[in-house]
Amino acid sequence: MSLLRTASTLTAFSCMLPGMAASQATSRPTEVQRLQFYVGRWSEAGQMRDDPSKQFKPVAGGETCKWAADGYAVMCEEKTAGAGGGWDGVYIMSYDATGKQYHVYGTEKPGSNMHAVGRLDGDRWVWVTDPAPDGSRVRYTFTPAGAGARTMRVDAGAGERWSGIVNIKYTSRK
Repeated sequence: MSLLRTASTLTAFSCMLPGMAASQATSRPTEVQRLQFYVGRWSEAGQMRDDPSKQFKPVAGGETCKWAADGYAVMCEEKTAGAGGGWDGVYIMSYDATGKQYHVYGTEKPGSNMHAVGRLDGDRWVWVTDPAPDGSRVRYTFTPAGAGARTMRVDAGAGERWSGIVNIKYTSRK
């Protein structure tokens, strides 16, 4: 009898878990919930160039982004091949409620690190890296591109002069 009661209790509790997870997700601040834009499994196709004076070359790959830190951060793993050898990296995005800013921290093979501050501009996400020693920065702009898709444009520059170096379309792989 006690085994049956334990099994019934466990079954009842397991039925409540999805509802509890949903209520925890909606209890996160709206700013954190907006990071849902990145969550999913994505195929990538696009073009990049190593230098703004060179021609674009094709790149392709994939990215998987999931909630981490109990739903307060998004962690992405990305691997892309093609022009310039592509890239292989891991990125963590979060919202700093104290500073009222989004942050992304990333590490790419062969060990380069980056940090950028992000903001929403309408439905577009704009991230700008900390300045390099020479004053240059990189700007990442993500835009919704219809159901199950988004685009990324990467510009490099200093001051107000920016040059496009990457254009990628991400398509959901569900």
